[in-house]
Amino acid sequence: MFTSVFVFADSSTIAVLTSYVEFPKFREAIFEKPTEVTAVGNVSGIEKLLKIETQIDFGMYKTAEKAELLYYFDGEDSSNPHSSVYDGEIQNKKSFYLSTNKEDFPASSSHINYQIKVTFKKENDDSIGSAYWPTQLTTSSDTFHPATISTSTSTYITGSEGGTITYDDGNQEYPDTGVTFEAGDVNGNGNVYIEEVSFEDFFAGLFPVSGIARSAALKAASSLTYGEIDWSKRVGNFVWIHADDGVSIEHPGAGHLSYASSDTTATKFDVLFTSNGASFKYITVTSIDKSQKLVHFPVAEWGYYILMVSSNLDDNDYRPEKRVRVKSRIANGTYEGFKFGNLEEGDVVKIFNLNGKKIAELTAGSSNGFVWKGKKDTNNSGDWAESGTYVYQIKLKEKGKIISGTIAFVW
Repeated sequence: MFTSVFVFADSSTIAVLTSYVEFPKFREAIFEKPTEVTAVGNVSGIEKLLKIETQIDFGMYKTAEKAELLYYFDGEDSSNPHSSVYDGEIQNKKSFYLSTNKEDFPASSSHINYQIKVTFKKENDDSIGSAYWPTQLTTSSDTFHPATISTSTSTYITGSEGGTITYDDGNQEYPDTGVTFEAGDVNGNGNVYIEEVSFEDFFAGLFPVSGIARSAALKAASSLTYGEIDWSKRVGNFVWIHADDGVSIEHPGAGHLSYASSDTTATKFDVLFTSNGASFKYITVTSIDKSQKLVHFPVAEWGYYILMVSSNLDDNDYRPEKRVRVKSRIANGTYEGFKFGNLEEGDVVKIFNLNGKKIAELTAGSSNGFVWKGKKDTNNSGDWAESGTYVYQIKLKEKGKIISGTIAFVW
């Protein structure tokens, strides 16, 4: 406790008693939970990607330097695991994703064992330490969490109650593929299965790969043959949905297929169905959730469901979603730029001013599509363009055509 004395201009004084609590000197931070993790129990044996949502609690007076995913497969040496380092800014209690490297997966393995390691340093101190999940309160790296490498899942469904079956593919950034049956949707009781299918292996037994035709599919057709479908547009999951003997579908269930494993920029999709690979038909898509990368459709029959980018796109399907974008909205997070849909690798978008001078060019997209953010040069790498009206030209490599129009970029 100490006394503060203040002296004023008229020579009067006032004494103020001020008490304070002395904080202890810098102490070791508590690092009880270096990470908050929702454990992954299953990893797709086809996609071969383990993607874990992670959140780091730095504790007190610490800064995280690096987060990495350590993993090994059954039969491998656990003391020498593979490593995948998170490439991005690490913020306290902000979620991010740690991913395995697909090329590390062996040709045949039933389990992957993984652990998260956080490297940190103390504030105003050069000493480095590490913390682990699932091991806590220790720097030991003994404990790894197991996940099954699998292509299938099953759930017991009853006709009187229905139920939901979900195939977990190990990618926590997006929802999993699944089907929900309401009460009365199925007859009988038993297991319903979702099995992810290797497209190449499935069709290799039916047709020679060299015999694949590349003609556009006609949605007007009630039944399509293998050669009438442009298989280059296949994306996302190819799944086999079936059930135990004696369980049949009375009313369609609500299914959804994920295309999270694909880098497609498409905004329109088709679902194809086949019971045996000999003939195919289109299933009406009920809705598309682009933010979650899910395509919703009814499951009316047991069989194989294939997700495709739509083969029946018109010019407007490639144009930007909005023709006017306001730069000042960047501050509150609503600015998204001009999004051009359904473009693929090899397609090009060019932006010109009204004098015909090329301002920008897009040669690559992302999972969100080809986007012009209002910046000059290639792929938004330059300075901001001036406020005004611009002409865009979309060059489609596959169709060999150019689609043009105008957009307004406003400061």
